[in-house]
Amino acid sequence: MGMFGVILRLALNSVFGFRKEHAAIVIESSLVGASFSIRQILLHVSPTPGEPTGYGSAVLGMHLYSWAAAVFVTAIAGTAVFPCLFRDEASGTRRPMARFERGTLYFSASLCLMNVLSAFAECRLGACCGVSMSRSIRD
Repeated sequence: MGMFGVILRLALNSVFGFRKEHAAIVIESSLVGASFSIRQILLHVSPTPGEPTGYGSAVLGMHLYSWAAAVFVTAIAGTAVFPCLFRDEASGTRRPMARFERGTLYFSASLCLMNVLSAFAECRLGACCGVSMSRSIRD
């Protein structure tokens, strides 16, 4: 959900121009997402003996929750530095989105939609039970 907030607020910057409110929401969404990601990382720092050291398959050496934490920290840092790169008079001006921005927005929105659909297909409307998944990993 934190990534949804980051993507949507960055899209607002593309459509309506940079505004401090958009940056604040990006940072807030990133803090929420980072807190969940860091919690998940800490759950796997010292796992129960005999249990796997991570949940799911690693991608380029890191699990998804580790990548999420890195993305959220990068979003916070980028949002903090971004206002320093542009003059205040240009902020808040509306301009048409470039082709790259539009493509990135559509790609990000489709990834978010696929994530929601896959979570729904796995968990339906209830909570995903980690106990049954950890048993299937052991077996």
